[in-house]
Amino acid sequence: MVSYEKKKGAVYGFLIGDAVGVPYEFYPSEKLKRLEVIDMIPPKKFNRSHKEVKPGTWSDDGAQMLCVLASVLECRNFNINNLAKKLLAWYEKGYMAVNQKVFDIGVQTEKSLLEYRKTKNPLTSGLVVRNGRGNGSLMRVLTLALFGEYDDGEKVVEDADNQALITHGDIIPQICCAFYCLWIREIVTINDIKKAFENTSDLLKKIYEENKDYKEYLYYLEERLRPRDYNIKGKGTGYVLDTLRSVRDILFDQDNYKDVIINSVLLGNDTDTVAAIAGGIAGLYYGYDSIPEDWLILLKGKNIVEKLLSSSIQE
Repeated sequence: MVSYEKKKGAVYGFLIGDAVGVPYEFYPSEKLKRLEVIDMIPPKKFNRSHKEVKPGTWSDDGAQMLCVLASVLECRNFNINNLAKKLLAWYEKGYMAVNQKVFDIGVQTEKSLLEYRKTKNPLTSGLVVRNGRGNGSLMRVLTLALFGEYDDGEKVVEDADNQALITHGDIIPQICCAFYCLWIREIVTINDIKKAFENTSDLLKKIYEENKDYKEYLYYLEERLRPRDYNIKGKGTGYVLDTLRSVRDILFDQDNYKDVIINSVLLGNDTDTVAAIAGGIAGLYYGYDSIPEDWLILLKGKNIVEKLLSSSIQE
């Protein structure tokens, strides 16, 4: 059972990371490292990305993560059809977006949601882009791991895989989503980020080994993700394997929430997504009170978050 405080820390940790990362998205690491400060409001002379978006606004990452949360709370667990409808509502109407304004949608996610709108089949919509290995399904899965009701790892893996299918039908995003979810739940259990990561490597391998349907997944886990190969460093890109490695490296190297976010951004490239995914775990582990107060004050859309969190208590 995950405590309310841990859930709150994770959700806000994710959204704050996303919002801090938005103005720096697409910039290379070398340029960001020359800035005097990384903050939710960038230096005045910095030519920030998404100029039309006010500082403190979460992106597609945060909105989709909240779609997952809303769906899990409404259905009392994972429901692929309900989630697919909510993701489409986000795309079409700005559901769970700040001021209902959608920006920064991934190419694969957009194509897949348009395919879902046409076919109404969430199990195949994510196959519209062959070999699509972006991080769009990984970035939203945090709240499935924290708010879903699970007794065993096998069901966590199954649901993590299936939520990915809506927009990312390739095996590799599914593996990364399953790994991230198991890692989160292991952190809750043993309260140790690095040990939990190592335990997750063993647990996911065991789940794949014991189910013949996961034979191909086992191959990609060991030959492509290679979670314990710490010589492969993350570069902050949108490639899902690199994103997960980037998050691993940052969380291993930093010892407080603020430094996790700053160093996630300093990797450059997909700054909002890496900072969001790392921030979710950092907020879970270090707690809500570890999040800088000035960042919390600047965060837009807190009414949306508080309504969802309040409903989770009532559940």
